[in-house]
Amino acid sequence: MELGMTVAYQVVIMLLLIVVGYFCYKKALLTDEGVKNLSTLLLMVVTPCILIDAYQRDFEMAMVKQFLIAAGVSVLIHAIAIAGAQLVFCKEKNDGNAKIQKFAMIYSNCGFMGIPLLNAALGSEGVFIGSAYLAVFNILYWTHGVFLYTGDKKILLSKKAVLNPGVLGMAAGLLLFFLQIRLPGVLGTAVASIADVNTPIAMLVIGTFLAKNDLLKALKNKNVYIVSALRLIVVPLVVILLLKLLQIDEFTATAILLPAAAPAATVGSLFAIRYKLDPVYASQIISISTVLSIITIPLIAMLGLWIL
Repeated sequence: MELGMTVAYQVVIMLLLIVVGYFCYKKALLTDEGVKNLSTLLLMVVTPCILIDAYQRDFEMAMVKQFLIAAGVSVLIHAIAIAGAQLVFCKEKNDGNAKIQKFAMIYSNCGFMGIPLLNAALGSEGVFIGSAYLAVFNILYWTHGVFLYTGDKKILLSKKAVLNPGVLGMAAGLLLFFLQIRLPGVLGTAVASIADVNTPIAMLVIGTFLAKNDLLKALKNKNVYIVSALRLIVVPLVVILLLKLLQIDEFTATAILLPAAAPAATVGSLFAIRYKLDPVYASQIISISTVLSIITIPLIAMLGLWIL
């Protein structure tokens, strides 16, 4: 119950920040160009700093073991989600909307929403272990995710699989962790300060997604609810069952479950723009799933704690 309340408290804070982003866009305090710049800042600078800062800690073999377990389970979770999305949408025409739906079901907003939830519920140790999920996400969405949108198989062997900010940030952080190198005081404080802006900036960006969408139209689209239910309920329930079956310890299991229970990844809309699909539809799924996650994430967290 305490974990659920902590998560619910953090989700409410994030909701308030989303509302601020919504009104900033409506009042033209944030423009499309500004939102694009903020999104780039999050992906290219803030995410690596989060990972580097999370690994600035004393070496503990037990933590390394938990991290490796979390990484292995995260790969399995994404593999199941990919297979599930293919099965669920097998009768759909392989058009732009079907690709967007598959992507939204598979990939969660584990960085922008998952990291602050982990920090609030489990502290820096939770962020350390949960970052394994984020690392797997970064590798897969730059490869399988792009392949899903483009159909280009060459991307699966692309250098983007490892040469992206998320993976490079993780690699740098882990190197410092294993070598037990601590960033000098001023530099360490600067990196930590940049990491701290993740939640407010990310939520402001999500708020602009809501502001740019015709929410009434989105609310009338049954497919948006279907995809949101798959992302917010079905996938997390499968994750809980998997964690129970594998007998993962409660702390590690929670660090995996919270990012897995996050709403559809905002990068889905950015990819839709980049690869000339329908960014409006992608944004509708992201917006509605984010709003609904205010209810589902605390419930999933409490259910997971009860079962695990």
